[in-house]
Amino acid sequence: MFVDLADALAPGSVHSFELAGSPRVVYRTAGGDVLVADAHCPHVGTHLGQGGTVEGECIRCPLHGLRFTPDGACVEARARGGELRLAMYPTRVVAGMVFCWHDPAGGAPDFELPELDAREFLPYRIRTERLALPMEEPLEVHAVDVRHNTTLHREQGVEIVDPFTTDATSTHASLVMRHPATPAGRRMLRVLGFPDGYVETHVEVTTVGLGYQHIRSTVAAMDLVVNQFMLAVPRTAEEIDLHVVYSMRRLRRDGLPGLLRALPLGLLEPMFERAGHGELMAATDEHLRMWTRKRHLSKPGLLDDEDDLRRYRAWVDGFYTTLGTEPARAGDRGSDQYWDARLRG
Repeated sequence: MFVDLADALAPGSVHSFELAGSPRVVYRTAGGDVLVADAHCPHVGTHLGQGGTVEGECIRCPLHGLRFTPDGACVEARARGGELRLAMYPTRVVAGMVFCWHDPAGGAPDFELPELDAREFLPYRIRTERLALPMEEPLEVHAVDVRHNTTLHREQGVEIVDPFTTDATSTHASLVMRHPATPAGRRMLRVLGFPDGYVETHVEVTTVGLGYQHIRSTVAAMDLVVNQFMLAVPRTAEEIDLHVVYSMRRLRRDGLPGLLRALPLGLLEPMFERAGHGELMAATDEHLRMWTRKRHLSKPGLLDDEDDLRRYRAWVDGFYTTLGTEPARAGDRGSDQYWDARLRG
């Protein structure tokens, strides 16, 4: 699950956050490692985000000064021949973003996020929205719901390039379409030689678990590449924080149209970056008008030709379990009273 951007965590800093009702802290040690721990000291329950400090590789409780090593062991308890342990959570830094594992049963990670080289990309922009939806709902439209491209976004020439596929922990699909620009975007596109305000875009969507979706958009006519991440984080059984993260690859002069190649990249890059971000935010706004009043249906009335949606929802069910040990049946997820709190990922 997404925690924060790595650049937001300075050495020695301690930040508080909540994941599925579980208070946690994230901190960066003097050596640069990013760690996630239970927010409460196991001694008497002091919140480490309220004055806790980092000393070397340890986090120190503000109340009694107990220090905990990166594996959660208490330095002072060990020195006295005892044992006291702070709960630590597996943490990964992927493409400049911090993620931690969540499994209410305490299980170890059973899949990893893909490595991604983001060194050529500009700094991230991030937007966060709180939604009364389960995690998979916002990711569903990009992963498999091709019909919405023409109805909601008014895109033209939508064609599937790579059909929707799944394995145990991930999904993949790609498509190409001509996307209509916003009024500001159309003005820029006319200058760039696209008078109708549409630009052909190849979109590749990779979803891993329920909290991570990478959407890579490529505009071949201008050699533009944009990384967009849809990062869903459960707060309660009925609420998520959806983090929309955007970054454009640095411009390549050879890919620019015509006379633009003669202009300084330092002038062009901020213009392209702002324009691309504006287009993404406009599309996100279109989605939010649907999501803010949407209701999750445990048994949706899917049409006969929507087999991919059925497969997606069956795949989703593999990340939830009942309050017992059996996995939830595909399409049988009801209220949070049954098993929403058993999410892993």
